[in-house]
Parts: sequence; C-alpha cells; structure tokens
Amino acid sequence: MKFKSVLIAFFLLNGLLINAQTLEQQARTKITTLNSLITQAENDNIDVLKEKLTVRTSEIFLDYANWDEANITMNTDLFAMVNRYKENASEMANLLPNFERNDVIKMLDDAIAYINLLIQKKAFRKPIPKINWEEVTHENDQLMFNGNPVFLSDYTWKPGISQLTEYHGNLDGFFLTSNMVTDKNGTIKSNIISDLNAKPNGSMGFVFLNHKNVPNWTETEYGTGFEMRTDTFTGYDIDNPGAQEMQSFLLGGTVPLMAGKKYTQLGYMLVNEPHFFYTYKWW
Repeated sequence: MKFKSVLIAFFLLNGLLINAQTLEQQARTKITTLNSLITQAENDNIDVLKEKLTVRTSEIFLDYANWDEANITMNTDLFAMVNRYKENASEMANLLPNFERNDVIKMLDDAIAYINLLIQKKAFRKPIPKINWEEVTHENDQLMFNGNPVFLSDYTWKPGISQLTEYHGNLDGFFLTSNMVTDKNGTIKSNIISDLNAKPNGSMGFVFLNHKNVPNWTETEYGTGFEMRTDTFTGYDIDNPGAQEMQSFLLGGTVPLMAGKKYTQLGYMLVNEPHFFYTYKWW
C-alpha cells in the first residue's frame, strides 16, 4: 500500500513538472528526444531526412514564436488589416506565439512516434535523396540529379540563408522590375548592375519579372495615364508603345549579365498571374 502511494505521488509530481514547463521548454525537450532517435536510426542505416527536416522546421518556428511574442503590437496591426480578424486583432496577436508552439509540439510528437516505428522495424520507407540544387541539371525538358529525374519544391521569397535553404528548398534566381530603369535613355540602376556582376553561377532558378513598379519618368515620356492601377500585378498600359521600349531597356541592360548562369536555367517568368484592367471601371 505504501509502495502504491509513493508511485501515485511520483506520477503526480511528474505531471506537475510537465505542466510547469513552458511550451517552448516542452518543444525543446522533444527536439532533444528526436535528435537522439535520429542518431539511433542512422546507426541502423535508416534514412532520417524527414526527421532532420522536422527538427529544423521546429527550431525555425520556435524562433518565430519568440519573435511574435516580442512584437504583439505589430502583429495586432497586421491582423487588423484582415477583415476576418480586425474585430479581435489583439486577441489573435496574443494567441499566435503559443499557437505556433503547440503546432511544433504536435509535429514533434508525430515524428517521434514514427521514427520509433522505423527503429522497431514496424514501418519501412525508401530513402529520400537530399538534393544539391547546385548540381541539378536541365536535360531534355527534365530536371536531373545523380542520373534521376527530380521534382524541386521550395518556399520561395525566403531569405537565402543556410538555416532555411538546407532543408526547405534552394531555388535561385533574380528579381527584375521596371523601376530599375532610371531614365529615358535606359540606364539601369548601378546597384543592380553591381549585384548581377557579383552574383555567382548559383543553383537552379528562374528570373521573375515584376510589372507593378513603374518608374516616374515614364509619365513624361509616354504620356499621362501610362501608369495605371497600382493594385494589380500589371501597373501600366501595355498597349502604349512605351511599354515595349521600357521593357526593352530593362531586359537589354540585364539579360546579357545573366546569360548562361545556373540561376536562369528555369527560364524567365514574363508575368505573374497575367491579367490586365482598364484605368477606370466601365461598368
């Protein structure tokens, strides 16, 4: 009877300790557990790329959660810009950090459960190749890596730092926009020329053309009304002859500096979500 009492007291104390931990501490503990299991699985020659991805994703979002907790006011303002949340923007901003931490914990629990199945030989999966984007080649309309076709997936527009590119895609490329042309003579901004001259061959990627930012000089050269709506992806009159000249300046001044580079091998995306509107509503 005494032993049962001690046992119950132990479990109650253990439960209290778990509850006393912050959500971040719980997540960090689970990351340590998962890393230990990753080492064990690697020693058994089990592929653990997914679990390493899970660890990295967890670390990133725990950092994001801490940032969100330190920037409640800014996030409140951002939530207030969305119709669905504007009435309870402050509440949502305060909930966000722990929402992220709870999801990280769920993800880690799932990964820990599955890697245990792999270690116990109760589940099996084929190894997942870790793709080096710098070694991917474009052959006969296929992307190849180590002699096999691959499908490249990436979270685009993220900072190009190793913390984010090691497991979450390493798409390369360059961003072009009309306001890089500084005058009617077609002069390209000096910092853009410097960036292109300094940019290495890079990894597989494409060039993105943006059509929102129209340079101020075009209103004088191409006439009032050349710049149209600013709330669409194309912000100028594509029927105006100046549109072709402006783009000729942009492409003529930059493409020769990018030709043959790895980061252009997926091509040039001439327009994103192409659609064109009149300056005024006619209905």
